[in-house]
Amino acid sequence: MEMGKTVRSAIMATHPEDWAALLRIRAGLSGEATAFYPNTTEVELDDLLWNTSWMRSSRSDIHPDASAFSAAIPGRMLTEILNQVPSATPVTFEIVEGTDMVSAVVPQLRERWARYTVIILRPAKTSLDEPISNKKVVYDFHPGPPTQLSQVKAQDLIGQTLSAEEALKLGFFLAKIKKP
Repeated sequence: MEMGKTVRSAIMATHPEDWAALLRIRAGLSGEATAFYPNTTEVELDDLLWNTSWMRSSRSDIHPDASAFSAAIPGRMLTEILNQVPSATPVTFEIVEGTDMVSAVVPQLRERWARYTVIILRPAKTSLDEPISNKKVVYDFHPGPPTQLSQVKAQDLIGQTLSAEEALKLGFFLAKIKKP
């Protein structure tokens, strides 16, 4: 299947309310976070994602049952590369949704932009959380690379603050940016 068809099929299979909410959040229209795609409406962002040319992206830093695609859609990154921030930068941790693992989080130090967007597809599931054969839905999309799945258990780091240098030693490469 052509990559654009794969992504469009996943968009169509995603629950319409979930898809609309994700578009609003990423366009910065929900009030929850900084816009990944500022000055873009929900409709414009939907049209852009639907009509762009997607390429399969081989990512080892996403969930094993997920697949990723990338496209030349620029946007504001809400991640920071830990080896490019001051070594004493404080790093906190939050639980990765649907897992007992954590991702690193840093305060915003600067504004960063990516030239591409990654869309992550996961298997569709029934109301009993059982996979639906060969059916994918959109799990997430955002500019730049996804934050890697940690191998560190949540109970080991939740509530702790480490330095960027210490987080790098634990195997973290990217951190989510939290605005003050």
